[in-house]
Amino acid sequence: VVAAAPATSNIVGDPYDYSAVGVAAPVSSLVVGAGGVIEQAQSVGGATQIAGFVKGVSYGGTISVTNLRIDMVNKNIYADFVGAGKTGTLATSPTVNVNATNVLAWTFTDIAGPTSITGPGTFDTTLSGLALTTEGFNNLKAGLGLYSIGLIALQGAAADFGTLTSTITVAVPEPSTYALMGLGLVGIGFAARRRAAK
Repeated sequence: VVAAAPATSNIVGDPYDYSAVGVAAPVSSLVVGAGGVIEQAQSVGGATQIAGFVKGVSYGGTISVTNLRIDMVNKNIYADFVGAGKTGTLATSPTVNVNATNVLAWTFTDIAGPTSITGPGTFDTTLSGLALTTEGFNNLKAGLGLYSIGLIALQGAAADFGTLTSTITVAVPEPSTYALMGLGLVGIGFAARRRAAK
């Protein structure tokens, strides 16, 4: 597993013997509703998993899972899948290309931590009970060239796929930012009055 830029990775252990895999992808946008409730979050980058040929597990392949979009209202996580997996060991075995965007990849059941932005500060939220959808499963299967034991392992992990943690930091604006915002509002008010006078 390696990070897909601009994400960074925190991976413990050697390939084929990881004890922990973590990838941190920056949040690129938020949709915040009434009362500061976070309705959606979008990240950029993600993780790339590379599978070599392992008899009974994988014919080999690569899959990148990037650009997560978290729908907090409906408890869905969408992702982009890009990769290619082999379908056999022969040189003539075809390769399956994966190029799917905005796929409903996981659902989740539990949210721990704040779900609203209430002012300046750091807000840590953990989503758990992640369950892999059929479409998410099929993209991972194809991209990694999984078969036999590999498919059984993925099916075993599908109902409890781990957790997703977000950290959102809201800074206190500089006084000059407030001043510029005030000027902008004054300018808008003045322009509206001029139009009304005509």
